[in-house]
Amino acid sequence: MTNVLLWAVMFCLVVYGWLLFRADNMLVVWDYTVALARFTAGGMNDWGTLLAYILPLVLVQLVQKFTNTLELLPRMSGLISLTVKTAMICGLIFLSAATGQRFIYFDF
Repeated sequence: MTNVLLWAVMFCLVVYGWLLFRADNMLVVWDYTVALARFTAGGMNDWGTLLAYILPLVLVQLVQKFTNTLELLPRMSGLISLTVKTAMICGLIFLSAATGQRFIYFDF
């Protein structure tokens, strides 16, 4: 449990460091810091979106842990493997950005 807590603290510090790196000025950092300190849970749509991203990853991690294998796709049956591969390709095609975006690390 201690490792999980330490991981969570380190994650928060890294994210906050990213804020310091990306903010235009210290006023923006202050505004975000105040907003983070006043955290209120979002509506169900926000939590549903977060769950939609997290749940598949957690399921894969659990299956990997209990089957003692990191490579799940080759071990799946033909139809299940085809379905997963098709879903991943459709996700890449339909959920990708519609227009180009600037690469944030070139913003110096």
